[in-house]
Amino acid sequence: MRLHSISTLTLSKSTDFIVGLEAAARGDISGAAEKFRFLVHMAPHLLPAIITPLLRLTTQSDHAKNIQLLAADLFAICGWYTEAIQELEEVLEIDPDETAAYQLLGKIWSRAPRHTEIEAIFEMAIENNVFDSAILDILPKMYIGQFEFEKSVALYQKLVDREPNAIHFQFALANLLAKCQRFDCAIQTFEQIVEKSPLHAADVAFRLEELVSVAPDNIRLRETLFWTNCKICKPDVAVSHRYSFSSVDVVNSSDTTSAVTASAGTSDTASIVAGSDTTASTTSSAVTASAGTSDTASIVAG
Repeated sequence: MRLHSISTLTLSKSTDFIVGLEAAARGDISGAAEKFRFLVHMAPHLLPAIITPLLRLTTQSDHAKNIQLLAADLFAICGWYTEAIQELEEVLEIDPDETAAYQLLGKIWSRAPRHTEIEAIFEMAIENNVFDSAILDILPKMYIGQFEFEKSVALYQKLVDREPNAIHFQFALANLLAKCQRFDCAIQTFEQIVEKSPLHAADVAFRLEELVSVAPDNIRLRETLFWTNCKICKPDVAVSHRYSFSSVDVVNSSDTTSAVTASAGTSDTASIVAGSDTTASTTSSAVTASAGTSDTASIVAG
């Protein structure tokens, strides 16, 4: 019998259908899946006629959960995503830890991202402390695709709290914090990575160098780069960041130096910034001569 000519009336005489249904009834789900997938791939219009007797088996079988998983898979193959999700929700009500259900939900989302109810199912699982690998693979992609970076941060913070020695979770958390421009929290997380796993110091230094372009005046970033580069034996790079955060300190104190310069009537700001004893003494004399007061000289010297 040619498959494309099979109607719902003659399906019951199809060998593939009969064998598949018998396999499902005795719990041979993989055997049933092989037959039914072949049928719906070649003739999707047969899906309702296949699903109805298949799901009827759930009321009289010890393999109800696996039969529902198979039904959800057949729904998904034919693009009946809403029906597939409904079957999978019922499966997860029976067994919240069913990995196959989460994996199939992930496949459905990759084919039809508009089904936002999948996100809600995954979030409920996380709230119930179900950290299935399929969820952890898909849920962050959902958040990032919707620019919900703070949700990703909250998720990875949970993962880090749950597995504090999982460095890959900490890296993901640090990168997301940086993406949210929460630089101090990101830097702190990178510091914790190096403390727990010095072997990752080079990776941390590389990522911190990238952050310099978006947060060049962050003193803590420069300080962390200094000691991280010391750990990986790059003294020249470390020293360059030591000078960098020293210069940031100087820029932050520019109000004080400007006030001194205005009071003294001198442009010798560089001497003040240098801070050496000899320079301070020279500047002090110049200020005294210019302003005729010892108060201004004491400000410069101090």
